[in-house]
Amino acid sequence: MTAAAHIVRPDVIESIYEAAVDGGTWDTALERLMTLTGGVQGMAIWYEAQSHAVIGKSGTFDEALVATCMAEYHVNPWTEPMADVVPGHVVVLDEHVPFEALRKTGFYADILHPLDMAHGAALVLATEDDGRFSLGVGRHMRAGPFGPAQTDIMQAYGAHAARATALARRFDGLAQIRRAELAALDVMGTATIIVDEEGSVLLANRAASALESQGIIGLAKVPECTDRAAATRFRTSVMVAARGVAPPPVSFRDAMGMPLVLMAAPLGVTVADRLSGAGARGRAAAALFVFTAAPGPGPSMPMLQALFGLTPAEARVAAEIALGDGEREAARRLGIGLNSLKTHRQRIFLKIGVTRRSELVRLLARLPFDR
Repeated sequence: MTAAAHIVRPDVIESIYEAAVDGGTWDTALERLMTLTGGVQGMAIWYEAQSHAVIGKSGTFDEALVATCMAEYHVNPWTEPMADVVPGHVVVLDEHVPFEALRKTGFYADILHPLDMAHGAALVLATEDDGRFSLGVGRHMRAGPFGPAQTDIMQAYGAHAARATALARRFDGLAQIRRAELAALDVMGTATIIVDEEGSVLLANRAASALESQGIIGLAKVPECTDRAAATRFRTSVMVAARGVAPPPVSFRDAMGMPLVLMAAPLGVTVADRLSGAGARGRAAAALFVFTAAPGPGPSMPMLQALFGLTPAEARVAAEIALGDGEREAARRLGIGLNSLKTHRQRIFLKIGVTRRSELVRLLARLPFDR
């Protein structure tokens, strides 16, 4: 099963958002990711230069073993590959540290072997100057390494998990939000809107209000976009998220034809309670993010798969087309025929919601996830 075939489960999304604001519930999110990927151990860890802090764990961990790992192996063969990974991306640890090399280390002998664990993957959620936060999932030796199917499933939740963590950090820390501060939303550069179960606006930060003042979106009741071609998809995405299901991203354009992306995600009970306690005008049900980043390098192929449901082949074609060098050159670099590239291109257009190559180039060049 690939990310394109995997249906993003609302219960997993909800558990991730809940855990981001209440560190005591990471075990639930980890357990669900482990079930989907065949994992047997899971840990949510905040890594610092000198030490690590376990935020949550799921599996058969012995407390003494965890303490030994944190004290003696806070730098180990599985932490180093994550150093430069962009939030929202999955790292397959076997690709960086093959098992034959891993089994020769003290980390394996003292920590992994007692747990009968030999293979791992990690989803990086946040990186800061003083450390990073990630979810790690381990598999038994007999289960084998994480393959494309398991990796794609984890990646399907990557963008949501990174956004949940970013939203939580804007309030009051990574592990728990003791007191939600509404003003914290205003320092987010990304336009952020919180809606209730009817899709009505409860909160909108300054970046979202700026888009409204520019005539790009409306916030009078249910958020809407002024791009008529995308208006129905935009509203449907808002309502689907408000009712507890994670919809696919929606691409739309402003009056000048510049591309934007709406990403919507349902919020869990804990998040709703925190926001309501902070003075929201109703019970929060979903968070909406509208990306309007300046032109940049765009997302990686795994992120394209996760965001738009592209197959690996379609993601490669989309990434090449995004370079803007022309379709013949893109086909040459990919080693495929021009007709084959055009077939992929049409499928990409349908999934992303654009009609011309120039629109695709502009949209992918402006997506901010790899920055």
